[in-house]
Amino acid sequence: EGDPECAEPRLSLRTADLRDFRAASTSRTRPWLLSVVVLVVLLAAAGAVVHFRGTWEVASTRLVETTHVTEELTDELRVLQISDFHSLPRAEQIDDVVALAKGARADLIALTGDLLNTHNRDLTSVERLLAGLQGAGAPVVAVDGNHDHWSSQQADLHALYRQYGVQLLVDEHFAYMGPWGRAIVVATDDHFSGHGDLTKAVEGAPDDAFRLLLTHSPGVMWQMEEHGIDYAMCGHTHGGQIRFPFLGAVYVPGGNFFPKYSKGEYQVGSSTLFIDSGVGVTGPNYRFLNQSQIVLHRFVS
Repeated sequence: EGDPECAEPRLSLRTADLRDFRAASTSRTRPWLLSVVVLVVLLAAAGAVVHFRGTWEVASTRLVETTHVTEELTDELRVLQISDFHSLPRAEQIDDVVALAKGARADLIALTGDLLNTHNRDLTSVERLLAGLQGAGAPVVAVDGNHDHWSSQQADLHALYRQYGVQLLVDEHFAYMGPWGRAIVVATDDHFSGHGDLTKAVEGAPDDAFRLLLTHSPGVMWQMEEHGIDYAMCGHTHGGQIRFPFLGAVYVPGGNFFPKYSKGEYQVGSSTLFIDSGVGVTGPNYRFLNQSQIVLHRFVS
C-alpha cells in the first residue's frame, strides 16, 4: 500500500480502458447517425418526387381510349367525353385539351357536367374551351353537373352553349344516325344535386337501338338496367383525385372514403357504367396516380 510502483500500472490500465470505451462508443454512434441522415434524405427526395408528380398530373391532360363491343351498332361510333372542367385556369392546358379533342376524330363530343365551380369568378376559360371545340369537327352536347347548378353563373353558361352551338340536354333523348347505324343518346340532369329524371329521359325511345346515357354523377347507375341503358358515361368523382396502388381512390364527393365506384368501367347488371376522373380539380390543387384526362369511347360492332 502506497508503493509508487504498484500505483502506476493501475492508472495506465484505467486510461486504456477509457480510450477503448470512447472508441467503441464512436464506432457505434457514427453508423446510427449515418442511417438517420440517409433516411431523412430519402424521405425528402420521395416527398419532392410525389409533390412534383401530383402537381404535374393536375397541369397535364392526357387522352385515354376505351373500347366497348356491341351487337347493336354496325360500325364504329366514337364519342369524346370531357368532364369536370371546373373552369380550368391555365390557358395553355385548355389549348392542349382542344388539340387532343381535335386529334381524337370523334363523331360526338359530350360535356358531362361541372364546367363551372360553385363560386365561379368568370367564364373566360369555359369560353376558350367552347370556342376551341367548334373546330373539332363533331357536334357538341352537354349536361349540367352539381357545381353548374350551384353556381350563380349557370344561366351565363347556358348562354355560352347557345352562342357556340352546344346542345344542352335535360332529361331527353335523340337518335344519332351514321355509318354505325342508329344510337339513342339519352341524357339526364344531375342526380347528385337532386335533379334528373331517367324515366322521363327515355320516354318514347325505341327499344331496338343502342342506348347511350350521358349524365354527371354515377348515382343514377341503379336505374340503368331498368331503363335499358347499354352504356353510360359520367364524371363527378374526379377518381378521388388522390389514388393509391391496390386501394384506389381515398375519397370521393358525398363523404365516401375508399369507395367501390370511383373511376373506370363497371358492370351494373346488364348495363355498363364508365366513370371519368375528369380534367380539373376541386379542393386541393393536387392529383396522384390519377392524371387529368379526357376519354375517347370507341363503340365497335
